[in-house]
Amino acid sequence: MHCIIDEKEKLDVTGFRDGLLEGLLKAGTDLDLVSKFLDGAGGTKLDYRRYGETLFDVLITGGILGPNGVAPAEGGILAPACVFASENTIEGLRAYEQVLVLLYLILFHCFGNF
Repeated sequence: MHCIIDEKEKLDVTGFRDGLLEGLLKAGTDLDLVSKFLDGAGGTKLDYRRYGETLFDVLITGGILGPNGVAPAEGGILAPACVFASENTIEGLRAYEQVLVLLYLILFHCFGNF
């Protein structure tokens, strides 16, 4: 996996969120598809290093966290597969743990010891 970062590029948090949501909406609540999307988009289509906080906001809450709570995308859209939407059981949370572990491995492979 090859990661390119343009330091001169202006931050676009909502654009990143919308790109992330596009893939997550296609994956739905199937965590295998979510994992495949995150693996394929990491470092190429979506800049996980620059937008790491937004990435975890969306994966945990479904949208961007702000002072007034979670800010969904236009139309009130939130990620269908997020920790806050998971089953309120240990098994439900363990499934999301696996997605986050995979994401950690992707980030470690792409960026080294961050």
